[in-house]
Amino acid sequence: MLFRIFSIPIRFFPMHTFVTIGSTRFDLLIKEILSPRTFEALKSRRCTTLTVQCGNSVFEQASLIAKGETANLSIEGIQVELWKFKPALIKEYEKADLIISHAGWRNNIIRDLHSIDS
Repeated sequence: MLFRIFSIPIRFFPMHTFVTIGSTRFDLLIKEILSPRTFEALKSRRCTTLTVQCGNSVFEQASLIAKGETANLSIEGIQVELWKFKPALIKEYEKADLIISHAGWRNNIIRDLHSIDS
């Protein structure tokens, strides 16, 4: 049974969320994902695990994955896995109940401004 709140389904079992920013750097998105406000929203939707592909973003925990490591943390009751890159993401997509990506977010920090439509 699902309920929709703010277009995100609420399920009566634990959810897994996957965040990907692609091959770029997106500091603002990663910082927002790791903010108390986002964790509160995820918990209200029964999210118990969160995987974040951080790319080369700069954020508080970035030193934990600086050399390509995977960091496993518990933040506000959610098990969080952080990493920079993986050769393929299909397994991450398949196990996720919710996927958050940078698509549609304007990223003015990147020099070539590839997020802006011509």
